[in-house]
Amino acid sequence: MGRGALGAVGVWEGWGVGGGGRLGGMPDASVWVAVVTGASGALGALGTVALTNRAAERRERWQMAETRAEARRQAAEQAFGDLLGAAERLRLEVDISVKRPWEDVFPRLTAVQEGAAALGDAATRVAVLLPGRAGQAARELAREGYRVASAVVASAQEGSGQIRNVAGFEAYDRCREGVYAVVEEERGVLELSAADKTQRRFALVRRKGRVGRREGTA
Repeated sequence: MGRGALGAVGVWEGWGVGGGGRLGGMPDASVWVAVVTGASGALGALGTVALTNRAAERRERWQMAETRAEARRQAAEQAFGDLLGAAERLRLEVDISVKRPWEDVFPRLTAVQEGAAALGDAATRVAVLLPGRAGQAARELAREGYRVASAVVASAQEGSGQIRNVAGFEAYDRCREGVYAVVEEERGVLELSAADKTQRRFALVRRKGRVGRREGTA
């Protein structure tokens, strides 16, 4: 036997675990089991981390969406409240102005004009937040408010101090009732939207719990 062959035999014997005709370089089954088990455990841990991170990201996105929806709902409620409050104020200013003659009509006319301007500003905020039917109803109410205010100012008689509401409130009140109806519709839509997001959040929690149970039994 040559020197190369003898060297090869020495290498195999150096890796041997006990002879018996078994090749020393081949690990037994227990070694393979340990390697595979360790690799599976590491991969399982990585998978758990990935699932947890993904669930956390989804939960964070949905929470942010829910926060935005709630902020939008509150902003809409405030805008509607300002609009209807301005509508009531304008009507009151006109009612006060036409009750009796005034020694100086200009303060009363100024109050009516300011009430119409406040109504227009409030309607603009509603239209920006809710540009659909709500915005349209708000703009119609503001236009009718300007019409009433303009008619009141035009009717003022400086000499007698008499102010009249020649336009009347019929169309104005009809527009105001239209806004009330839209408010109820929008409130229902916004509340349903928030409830839907809450249900999806709970569904995520339930799915996450099922994943955790499956990992615990694996």
